[in-house]
Amino acid sequence: MQADHLDGDRLNNDPENLVPSCPGCNMKRSPKPVYRKGRVTVEDAEKIRESGLSLKEIAQEYGISVSYASQLRSGKRKSNGK
Repeated sequence: MQADHLDGDRLNNDPENLVPSCPGCNMKRSPKPVYRKGRVTVEDAEKIRESGLSLKEIAQEYGISVSYASQLRSGKRKSNGK
């Protein structure tokens, strides 16, 4: 069994928002993540590097994966400059 988030927000772990669910049912209800990897501007990348936000908060704000946020913050990955 897995916990399914009724409102679709995986960060909302309020007990009233969680229901038990089988993995298949949970996947059917889950919205597909939309990452905007190609839409992070040079200015966005600079803001991310200077940001005091957590990687999860950065990922949510810019619509990117946590991994990509980490790479941008560390300078290992550059924006696409768009």
